[in-house]
Amino acid sequence: MGGEFDQDCRMIIPLGNLSLLKPTSHEEQQKALKTRLQWIRLTQHFTDKPRSTDRAQMILEQFKTYFDQDTVDQVPDAAFASLVGVLPQTIQKIRSGPTWSQ
Repeated sequence: MGGEFDQDCRMIIPLGNLSLLKPTSHEEQQKALKTRLQWIRLTQHFTDKPRSTDRAQMILEQFKTYFDQDTVDQVPDAAFASLVGVLPQTIQKIRSGPTWSQ
């Protein structure tokens, strides 16, 4: 987070145990960039899906692999929606489905 890549950033939503550290070496900086690029590619894979409900389901499920249900539930619908190009109502629809909190 930060630097030339995030000049137009308007909001940050912390998840889990947030720790912001400045890379102290070139290797750490490269590792952080690699992780960021992996997330970008994964999100791009989701946005390539034509059905908005598929995109919504995929982003929610992906976050559930990294964070517990309570943490994911605290993220606003609009935040997830903006990641995969759907309306917040689409995220809310998936979250209110019968299998979401299982």
